[in-house]
Amino acid sequence: MGTFYSLGIVTTFTAKPSGSLTAQTLERAVSERLDLELFEVEHQNGNLQGTLKLGLLQENLGDFCQKLKAIANRNKKIDYYFTEFGTNLENYPLEYCSRGYL
Repeated sequence: MGTFYSLGIVTTFTAKPSGSLTAQTLERAVSERLDLELFEVEHQNGNLQGTLKLGLLQENLGDFCQKLKAIANRNKKIDYYFTEFGTNLENYPLEYCSRGYL
């Protein structure tokens, strides 16, 4: 047995209010979990939607992988994935991905 961790990079999100939250209250609640400064955010049909700002991931994925490697005890798979798939998240395989909830 072992302990397994999973993490992901939020590239898009939609927050749907439960109950009668104002747009500002919904945005405040989401900002407790995500740094909204990193996203292009819009209110649409009562929901709060966000998309990671263009180029942000590509500019920072290398640093993220280095930090991840330090956390994962210098796991060589991280180097493999970064070398193989680069800075475009769309190139990475999705076999272990799932939609998560905050």
